[in-house]
Amino acid sequence: MKPLAKFALVLAGYVAAGSIATLAVVVNQAFTPSDGSDGMYAFGDVLLFVAVFGFVAAVWTVTAITSFDLADPRHVFQVSLLAMVLVTICACGNLFTAYHGL
Repeated sequence: MKPLAKFALVLAGYVAAGSIATLAVVVNQAFTPSDGSDGMYAFGDVLLFVAVFGFVAAVWTVTAITSFDLADPRHVFQVSLLAMVLVTICACGNLFTAYHGL
């Protein structure tokens, strides 16, 4: 498999992880009544999103490390850093949508 196809597969995995985490937050919001502490609920939603995304994305991070033959520790660090950046971007997007009620 070509490196670009491997990268696209790993990227699709991160998108799927973000979708699964967003679905978990939506389901949580549907079954949790809001009692007026909206900031506390938003923070809990962010924590839930990051936890679910991190758990699901760990599979794709391992896939990226093994499929690209990253034997050099710097490359492993770079892939891990990319995963952390994606988690941060997704968490900020989740916070934005939770804050604006989207």
